[in-house]
Amino acid sequence: MQNILDELYRNNIRPNLKPELHNPEYTKTAQLHQRNYDKLLAMLNDPQKEQLEKYIDMADELEEMLRYTIFTSAIKFGALFMAEVIAPPNAP
Repeated sequence: MQNILDELYRNNIRPNLKPELHNPEYTKTAQLHQRNYDKLLAMLNDPQKEQLEKYIDMADELEEMLRYTIFTSAIKFGALFMAEVIAPPNAP
């Protein structure tokens, strides 16, 4: 079993909870993104398309690493914060 942070981050704990599906602004932005991507692809030749796909794949991988780091740091910070809040007043 993966650790709990991985499971939570990948939305495996509550897979039916997908907030972006209920956000009209997200949907609008995603559609605009796709239209612009399609226009860009139409302007490129095959080798350029291949290079663009490699670039996008690598950018996605880097972004995923960054998001995961931010997510795990925020959860750990939240846990430390809660531990401090609920600690007895004279605890070190």
